[in-house]
Amino acid sequence: MKFSTDRIRTTHGGNLPRPADFDALLQAGPVVTAEVAERLPEAVQYVVDRQIGSGVTVVNDGEYGKSMRARIDYGAWVTYDPPVEPVTWPLWAAPLLFIIVGLWLARGRLRRRRR
Repeated sequence: MKFSTDRIRTTHGGNLPRPADFDALLQAGPVVTAEVAERLPEAVQYVVDRQIGSGVTVVNDGEYGKSMRARIDYGAWVTYDPPVEPVTWPLWAAPLLFIIVGLWLARGRLRRRRR
């Protein structure tokens, strides 16, 4: 980490507002498209220039490279409606398995109390 005696170094956390045209590309369809990949470096340069212009001394990419599935991102790499495929069967089976185990444990406790 760099040390500074003549100023307070500043940065930020989290993602930054995207340029309107880049945001429109992300909202238009699949995130990973040739057009998005082509436009990404320019959008990152835009946000870096804005940070420098605002006096931020430790700049970053504004999390532009993170995958976005919606306007509000509740987890960049999580899909809340995973497809039903062999690789995702554990995701679909886990809630049912927890319910079955919970009922089995509750049944065992009830049997012990009756004795």
